Amino acid sequence: METVYRDKKERVHAWFTPLRAGVLGACVLVVLFLPIWPDFVQGQFVLSAARTAVLHANVPATVASVSVEEGQSVVAGSLLLRMRNLALESQAAQSQEELSSSTARAAQAALRYTDLGAAEQERQRRIEDQRLAADKLTQLTVLSPISGVVVTAHTPDLIGRSFGEGDFLLQLADTSEMKANLYIPEFAMRDIRVGEPVRLLIDGRIRPLSSVLSRILPASTEIAEGLIPKEQLQGINPPRYYLGTVILRNDGGLMPGMAGSAKIVVGKRSLAGFCLRFSRDLLDRKIW
Repeated sequence: METVYRDKKERVHAWFTPLRAGVLGACVLVVLFLPIWPDFVQGQFVLSAARTAVLHANVPATVASVSVEEGQSVVAGSLLLRMRNLALESQAAQSQEELSSSTARAAQAALRYTDLGAAEQERQRRIEDQRLAADKLTQLTVLSPISGVVVTAHTPDLIGRSFGEGDFLLQLADTSEMKANLYIPEFAMRDIRVGEPVRLLIDGRIRPLSSVLSRILPASTEIAEGLIPKEQLQGINPPRYYLGTVILRNDGGLMPGMAGSAKIVVGKRSLAGFCLRFSRDLLDRKIW
């Protein structure tokens, strides 16, 4: 090396003219300070359906028949199940009979021109009673409010079961769009903005998916169990995260529960900017 240095020393010194030294120095400054390097914030994510519908019993009733099974695709308005409530059915039948009787009395009063006002008031009251009874009766037929997939297991087992008002019946999920629940580290929140591009790589896949960050919840939360190995958390307090939302179009290959890693593109930095941020974060953690 000493021989090479002595042999090339004069040639190297001769090559470094003031112009070339200035150009080389300018290139070094550009590489150090020009923000051309993409800056990412990494996080873990898990997929879920973008829209779900949880159906509850509106009136006390017993399930008479079920028309769907777990995993079956349905469209909005499809019949899911039928329920029976003998008290409501009897009330609806009685309301219909009373409406017919009051209508007949109103017709007779109109012919005789006697007590027509009272008969008409009675008929209007029976019409309202019959309408309310019919509304309750229609709630015994459960229809799908959205197009999606039935995610409740063992739906045939619902037949014969009695439910009170507000009890859970079925759950549907619209998987035409998927929601990626993205866990953003708390220390990186000052660099994150809604609308920034995101690249998501599902575990076991090679090609990433691209979308944008559509929402960030204002409160911090703990990361979902299983996204970080427990060995990495031993001896330390669990870190806090903010939950971001990314909407993805489903081409048929995305399923709820899939997980992976994501990169949020927060801008571009220079090499000097990366060094400055690293030093700043190091000082913040040591001081605070």
